[in-house]
Amino acid sequence: MYTTVPKPGTFAFFFTILLFIVSLLVVFAVSFPSSATYGSWLSRSPCLCEQASASGNGESIRTPPSAYLEPFRARPELEDMTEAGDAIWSTVASTKQGGFLWVRYNETYKTGHGVSMFHALHCLSMIRDAAKGSLSGAVAHSHGVKRGSHGGKSEEEMHIGHCLSYVAQSLLCSADGTLERPKTYKDGAGNVLRDDVDGEDVQHRCNGAGYLREKVEQTERHPLDSLPGLKEGATMWDLFDELR
Repeated sequence: MYTTVPKPGTFAFFFTILLFIVSLLVVFAVSFPSSATYGSWLSRSPCLCEQASASGNGESIRTPPSAYLEPFRARPELEDMTEAGDAIWSTVASTKQGGFLWVRYNETYKTGHGVSMFHALHCLSMIRDAAKGSLSGAVAHSHGVKRGSHGGKSEEEMHIGHCLSYVAQSLLCSADGTLERPKTYKDGAGNVLRDDVDGEDVQHRCNGAGYLREKVEQTERHPLDSLPGLKEGATMWDLFDELR
């Protein structure tokens, strides 16, 4: 058995390498996409309002967040069509278990109920994949599309067609009537060249997307035991009002 005597400067060399590695890890952690960084504009969770209960006993109840104003802005991270953009979209557009509301069916099985916001975001992700020229993953994320070919169309083509239709109906249903100011461009003499509307920096009245994400993730951890009888067109707000 023997030991070696380190040469002068060896410890300093390894200490420098260690500092370099730690610095890289810090930079990587800061730059890696997360829901806090990139999902905030879709995942905002305003403070749940506390109101006195109707019984007048002084107790407070938590109610779903009301609409709030949020400006639309340029979002380069969502325009990113690289693998980094893929990671951002997977964070923004869904949750760990697909954005479903989970309800316990029995001791070994739970049923996923769709939530329209996450369904539309899923569809946008599929359209994004198609725009990239990649339809891989369309089957894995399918919302009930059957396998095989139908009328000469592949399953992927049918899924993209479904998604285009779903997003269009979602936009028509929400009917965001916010007025978007035009940006007027003039030449040096003051003559108007054109008006452009890009929608940036325009305040929109938004619903509590963060509330929906919070409740969905809550059922991923602890599925609901059952769903109460709700009317057609019931929302997540109706459901959790009923469960309170």
